[in-house]
Amino acid sequence: MKFALIFVVAALVSFAGSLQLGPVNLTVIQQVLQRHLRAGVWVALGGCLPEMLYATAAVKAGQWLENHRDIWQFIEWGSVPLLLLIGIVTYRATPKNSTPSPTLPLSGEGSETQRISKVATKSSSTIPSPFWRGMMMGMLNPQLFPFWLLVLVQFNSYAALRVQSPVEQGAFVVGTSVGALGLLVGVAFLTAHYKETLLQKLQAVPFHRVLGVIFCGFAVIQCVKLLIDRP
Repeated sequence: MKFALIFVVAALVSFAGSLQLGPVNLTVIQQVLQRHLRAGVWVALGGCLPEMLYATAAVKAGQWLENHRDIWQFIEWGSVPLLLLIGIVTYRATPKNSTPSPTLPLSGEGSETQRISKVATKSSSTIPSPFWRGMMMGMLNPQLFPFWLLVLVQFNSYAALRVQSPVEQGAFVVGTSVGALGLLVGVAFLTAHYKETLLQKLQAVPFHRVLGVIFCGFAVIQCVKLLIDRP
C-alpha cells in the first residue's frame, strides 16, 4: 500500500502548503463575500486543478526542464505581466450589486417568468466563470512547479515515499489536488459562516482594490526574485 501512503502525505503537504495567503485563497474569499458560497467552491475546484498539472510536470518533466532552463525562465518571467494585468483589471473592476431588483412581474406572468429565468440561468452556468477564474489564478502561481519539484526530491529521499511506478505517480499527483481542494473548500465555508461579521468589518473596505494591489504585489515580488536570482 505504498501508493496510499504517498497519496496521504502528498495531500497533507498540499494542505499545509495552501495555508499561505495566495491568489486562489484570496479569490475564494472575495467570491464568497461578494457573491455566495457556491461561487467560492467553484473557485476552489478550479484552483486545485493546477496543482495536478504542476505536480505532473514535476514528475514527468523535472529532468527535462533542468536541461532547458531557458524555457522555465520564460514561464517565470511570463507570470509577471500576467499577474500585473490581473491586478490592474481587478483593481479597476466595479463590484456587482447583489441587492435583488424590486421590480414586480406582470400579473399572471410571475411563475412563468421565474421558471424561464431559472432554466436559462441553469443552462448558461453549467461551468460557472468562478471555476475558470480559480483555474487561472492557480495557473499563474509561479511557486507551484518549483514547490512540487522540491517536494518530489524530498519524497525520493525516503524508500517508503519514493515515487516510481505509474500508480505511485498518479497517487502523488491526485494527492496534491485533494489537499489543496480540502483547504480551499474549508476557506470557502469558514468565510460563508462568518460572512456577516466579515462584511460588517469590511463594508468600508474596497475589497476588489485590495485584491488588485495584492496581485500587483505578487508580480513585483516575483520580478524582484527573478532579478536577484539572475546570474
